[in-house]
Amino acid sequence: MRQLLCIVFLACLSTASLANGALVGRISLYSDATSTECTLADSEPRFGDVFVVHNIGPIAGNAYLVRFRLSASAGFTGSWVQDFVPAGMSAIGTSPNGIAISYQACRTGDIPILRVTYQLFGTSSPCSFLQAGAYPGTDFIETMDCSFDSYPVEGGALVVNSNESCPCQGPVAVQPTTWGQVKALYR
Repeated sequence: MRQLLCIVFLACLSTASLANGALVGRISLYSDATSTECTLADSEPRFGDVFVVHNIGPIAGNAYLVRFRLSASAGFTGSWVQDFVPAGMSAIGTSPNGIAISYQACRTGDIPILRVTYQLFGTSSPCSFLQAGAYPGTDFIETMDCSFDSYPVEGGALVVNSNESCPCQGPVAVQPTTWGQVKALYR
């Protein structure tokens, strides 16, 4: 049943027009489950995980489905092993060939949508990368909100074997605040 729903939404997604031409949200890649590491070290043979997060932008405000593809630069020597979709979601396809993930419900905020395992060999070039890009046959990463409007989404990258010539753009720094300061932002 979930696969049937996902197929129906894919059909709707491919025929829906874009509600807004501006990029809405981002597909971010991390090497840790807490979404803090924007680099992946490939210094020895091992399995390495890449965590994919859909950061939903303020224009769409919510999402029901996203479709994209993960690609690697020429210097990345890891091999794709498997995709793991969180419980309660369903997917069609694979991340290297194009994947569509249905959230099975209306979601907001930062949503962990995929964990991808790679076999690393310790041979990737410095400053190589993995990147989220357009689903095959489309020009952009696409998400569908809960009103079935489609929006283009920005694709992020994960730097492999980063150094001073290719630092990643890490997470945004946070600063302590009070509840009153947060409420004041919305007055």
